[in-house]
Amino acid sequence: MKRSVVSLLPVLGLVGCGTLSAPAPEAPSAPPGVAAPATTSEVDTTRMGLIEYFARKRGVQVVWINPPRKNVAVATGG
Repeated sequence: MKRSVVSLLPVLGLVGCGTLSAPAPEAPSAPPGVAAPATTSEVDTTRMGLIEYFARKRGVQVVWINPPRKNVAVATGG
């Protein structure tokens, strides 16, 4: 019984990793004849602050490698 459990653990680990690499959903395209709004990406400081706040309460230090980002509409001077 122990052998079957031990041999099953790596398989379950690989199945879990496979679900993490799902492709990101594509943004909906604008209808024909309508210009798509211009957007840019910036660091989401609000989300970072919340994550760091709760981490500090638990005594954990956060080091950001890829900070969370959010899409922001760009104002076109038109």
